[in-house]
Amino acid sequence: LKNQKKISLTSKMAKYNIINSNTNFYDNVNTKYLQNELKSKNLELNFDENMIYMFENTLKNHEDKSELQAKIIKFDVIKKKFEILSKKDDKIKFIKKN
Repeated sequence: LKNQKKISLTSKMAKYNIINSNTNFYDNVNTKYLQNELKSKNLELNFDENMIYMFENTLKNHEDKSELQAKIIKFDVIKKKFEILSKKDDKIKFIKKN
């Protein structure tokens, strides 16, 4: 992420793969990127794919005061884009606050 906006990531526990640097974070995972704040059960940082996968999420956007709850959120580190992934029975909840 040279010359890019920073992604802040904290958790109580993490498991690091020394071979490929992929890392799994779990137990109170908090991620911040621009005006977005994400709380999730666990997060997989995949350097092979340049992706971040987040599970059991609440995503808050402080700029427009919105909140999204989804099972899986994928963040493309190269394109800087969020994608909501869901299965047929998964529910995605979106809340817009005034």
